[in-house]
Amino acid sequence: MKKVLALLVVAGMVAFVACGPSQKDKDAAAKKKQDSIDAAKKDQRTHDSLAQIRKDDSLKQVRKDDSLAKLKNKPGGSYAPAQGNGGNQAPKGTATTPIPKGTRPGGTKKG
Repeated sequence: MKKVLALLVVAGMVAFVACGPSQKDKDAAAKKKQDSIDAAKKDQRTHDSLAQIRKDDSLKQVRKDDSLAKLKNKPGGSYAPAQGNGGNQAPKGTATTPIPKGTRPGGTKKG
């Protein structure tokens, strides 16, 4: 009876070891873990980039606000924001030279 019991114990241990994960399963688990780490690093880089952009934008805004404050506080100076002409039109009260009909840019006439 002891021999049969010892034989069953040894057979059970062999079966337990043989039924464990194969090398293929171990490799797949390691790859999945590495992919997860890579994805987390990519997300962190994206987050860091966005944080840097926000920081740069806020610094630009602070500099702009500081320069506008200096203009407003400058003795004898004034600051007036553009009134929506978009920079494409001459300000009111300034003379503009009309382009004669039949001329091309550069001063050549149509022939």
